[in-house]
Amino acid sequence: MRLFRRDPKKYYTLISALYLGSLINFKTARLIRSEYLFVRHIDDTLDGDTKLEGYAPDYVYSIRHQIESDSFTGSPQIVS
Repeated sequence: MRLFRRDPKKYYTLISALYLGSLINFKTARLIRSEYLFVRHIDDTLDGDTKLEGYAPDYVYSIRHQIESDSFTGSPQIVS
């Protein structure tokens, strides 16, 4: 989890809450955690925190197009 490695003190509470929510309602907590981490990944990509070989907006646009069209090609691969 790159987010936690970046600044452990800042993100400890957030990451803990995302995982501890699984004790109350596993399915809902898993959905919330997945959504948050995916959106965080997109944000880090556009901010330049995640290094890509190509152009970051093209990477994000391709993922967005696949989600909107419900047609997943597996390219580009989600990098972490």
